[in-house]
Amino acid sequence: MDSDDLFAAREAAWARESPREPEDDVPAWIRYPARAIALVFVVPVRFVWELVTRAARLIGAALSWAGVYLFWFPLRWAWLNLIWFPLRWVSLNVIWAPLRWVFLNLIRRPLRWLWIDVLWPPMRWIGVDLIGKPLRWLVVHLVILPIGWVAVTLVYEPLRWLARALRPAAVAVLRGIGWTFESLWWLLERAVLRPAGWVLRVLADALAWAWRHSAVPLVRGIAWSWRHTVVPAARGVAWVWSHTVTPVWRFARDDVWRPIADATRDVFRTLRGR
Repeated sequence: MDSDDLFAAREAAWARESPREPEDDVPAWIRYPARAIALVFVVPVRFVWELVTRAARLIGAALSWAGVYLFWFPLRWAWLNLIWFPLRWVSLNVIWAPLRWVFLNLIRRPLRWLWIDVLWPPMRWIGVDLIGKPLRWLVVHLVILPIGWVAVTLVYEPLRWLARALRPAAVAVLRGIGWTFESLWWLLERAVLRPAGWVLRVLADALAWAWRHSAVPLVRGIAWSWRHTVVPAARGVAWVWSHTVTPVWRFARDDVWRPIADATRDVFRTLRGR
């Protein structure tokens, strides 16, 4: 996109942002002198500015082309073909491949054979047959079986016999506790909850009667006073405002401020080159 297209797009954006009123609303004694001033002073300066900007743009494009095609592309080709690819080939085929072969054939395979065929079988036999199996027999016969015998014979069996012996007493105690709680609940309901409910119902009826015969008339009186005092006063203020302040504001906006703003906007557009 050249400078003319950019200038046209910018002017269209300005026109969309600030819509222009018809020219008949702007006084001619302001519009024509502004255009004459723009023609005498602004047009030569703008012409010189356009020449300078186009020359600078051409010089910048030439320098950019020279930098890309005469410096960057040759330098990139020399780096890739004379330095990077040879170094990469040397590192992969001369250094890395021999080192990898040496590691796989002279270090890894002998170490793997030493571990699997020489060290692991005797270590496994020692760990399983000489240590694991005797230790397992000792733990089972000297720890687990005695602890199980003690738990079953000395703890579980006496507790089971005691539970069977105390079962009738426990049932009687639980039944007594249940009967006690049931009696306490019946007494609480008869002596406390029902009288309290009756008192609360009486209080609720009294509060409802007081609300209906005192608060409701008070609220209605306040509403009547608001409707017959505040509302007429507000309507009067609104009528006075609409017949005094609003006409003055419309006159100042439509007959004074808007022509001045339109003339100022037209002068600025003329100075920009319209």
